[in-house]
Amino acid sequence: MRPKQADDMSPYRIRTIHPLTCLTSAFLLAACGDSGPGGSGSASETEGIGSASASQSDTDTDTDSSANSGPGSNTQGETADGSTGNEFNCGEVEVQLEAAPGRVMLVLDKSGSMVAPQNNWDHDDDPETPDVTRWFSLHAVVDDITSNFDTTIDFGMLLYPSLAATGDYNANACLVENQPEVPIGPGNAQAIMNILPPANATTAIRGGTPSRRAVEVALDHLRTFDVAIPRVILYVTDGEANCNPDTNVGTEMFEEYDDVVHAIVESAWVDESIPTYVVGIAIRDELLPTASNGTPNNINPHEKLNELAEQGGRPRDGATKYYRTDNQLDLQAALDEIAAEQVSCVVKLDPPPDHPEYVEVDINGEDIARVSDCATEDGWVFHEPNENGVYTHIEFCGAACEQLLAAGGIDATYGCPPPM
Repeated sequence: MRPKQADDMSPYRIRTIHPLTCLTSAFLLAACGDSGPGGSGSASETEGIGSASASQSDTDTDTDSSANSGPGSNTQGETADGSTGNEFNCGEVEVQLEAAPGRVMLVLDKSGSMVAPQNNWDHDDDPETPDVTRWFSLHAVVDDITSNFDTTIDFGMLLYPSLAATGDYNANACLVENQPEVPIGPGNAQAIMNILPPANATTAIRGGTPSRRAVEVALDHLRTFDVAIPRVILYVTDGEANCNPDTNVGTEMFEEYDDVVHAIVESAWVDESIPTYVVGIAIRDELLPTASNGTPNNINPHEKLNELAEQGGRPRDGATKYYRTDNQLDLQAALDEIAAEQVSCVVKLDPPPDHPEYVEVDINGEDIARVSDCATEDGWVFHEPNENGVYTHIEFCGAACEQLLAAGGIDATYGCPPPM
């Protein structure tokens, strides 16, 4: 199922109910109604965000009351009839919320093989039209997915080798920038296409396949983002990882496979929960010969990508674990499928609840259960609290995630503990 795009989705709404207080907020304040038998309540907007106060009527000047400021504080005083204020009927605070977009780093192969004439392939399933370069197809597909998902995914882009790389048979063919050409951020579709060499480029598409350095730079960038929001590498290649910096400069850089990329990808998944989706363009399923031809010797490219996809944590079902593409239509389908999976079911709570144990959530009037294991249960969970112990995000799991994407909104109630 392809999720709705953000343009089609109504905003997520949280209804926070504080039965003991009137809550002032930077977002929206609904005035309190009757405070209950024997008195009236009013909200003071001078107390500051997150604080609230209730004042008694002129006839209740003997009533003792107190006021506290700060997040989650409330004021409750004894009313004229001797109650503790439980019956105060405060208003609602409605906050517009949106699902937090996933963060996807596009790691794109710009090696010379992407435009080699002998590697041209079909792009439209029409035998009457001429074949195109692999780069032509990748350019078209990247343009499509970044524009289609521009409002629901924060994309970034890293090219390997970089635009500064040469086609020489030395280390200059293995250059990778120390930062992504386009850092991850919202609305990056146009920024990516502005940097990406044009579809008909030839001389700008050159160099080796420095996969290890590309993945290292992508991971360093992803580590700067909140771990509560999904972080993903989308790795696209038409060849084999070479440019091994541990070999001697010269032919060994290109003829020796760089196995280190496998350990880096596996560690990112196992230790940091950063998956790598592996997309292969026209990958050969054969043992490569020993030759000085710019490709690693004595390895099977198909088997190596299968291993990498498993280690990256997002293998496909079946014998081929990576996203194998043999024409532009395959490439389009693969990147569409991967991008659709990144539409986030994480919702940022702004403001966060003062009493997370009293949060209740429903979608279209159906209560959604809080669960303990998002991997195996349907419902929602809190992400780990931030450094201040505050819960700032919830994630919808399994069928509840599908419900959220289909409905386009949630209702949540922030409750308060009963009075002592």
